[in-house]
Amino acid sequence: MRRWTFVSSTAASIAVGSFAGGRPSTAFSEEPGAAVGTPPPVPTPPPQLRNKCVTGGLPMDRRLGLRMRVLDGPDFQLEKLLGHGVWLNFFATWCPGCNQMMPDVVEFSNRFADHGLIVVGVNFMEQDNPVRAFRERFHIKFPIAMDVDGGIFRRLRLQYLPSSMFVTPDGYLSCVMNGDLGRREIIKEITSIGVVPEDPPAAATPS
Repeated sequence: MRRWTFVSSTAASIAVGSFAGGRPSTAFSEEPGAAVGTPPPVPTPPPQLRNKCVTGGLPMDRRLGLRMRVLDGPDFQLEKLLGHGVWLNFFATWCPGCNQMMPDVVEFSNRFADHGLIVVGVNFMEQDNPVRAFRERFHIKFPIAMDVDGGIFRRLRLQYLPSSMFVTPDGYLSCVMNGDLGRREIIKEITSIGVVPEDPPAAATPS
């Protein structure tokens, strides 16, 4: 049974800019100085959204530009990861589905780093210390960006935790998946952004 956390969300304005080379992009940046929010309730998600690829009205014809502070590390800038398939995993330490899914997130991050996959956790509206404890508990090595006021979450029109956003190596949105994904869904989505999960089997040697 999948566990989801619902977070109310409203549409927000989108700042449109461009990266080097003149390619259009949609840029989102965190809003510093906001207070940490109170965890919302956890109802059952609508069946029509379970394990389905959605875009939530986000543009798919231009590169996404995300910039956030990273816990104990340099700032995260999505445009600097061009050339890699990127999996953004939005989570909170108090979210049951996030805790259930995190071991798989960590495993896939470690296992497929050499296949071109970069995983970035995005924490929803928490202070640093609880996230540090969560990172230690699950032995997380990938960077964790801090969406302290939930502004990035809202601008991306996300509604559930955990949520996964998959971005192609050329910086375009591929898919948004809601809920704690199973291993089969994860493999399907990372394959769709150019990450080859396993080496192809060697050809049989003629006897």
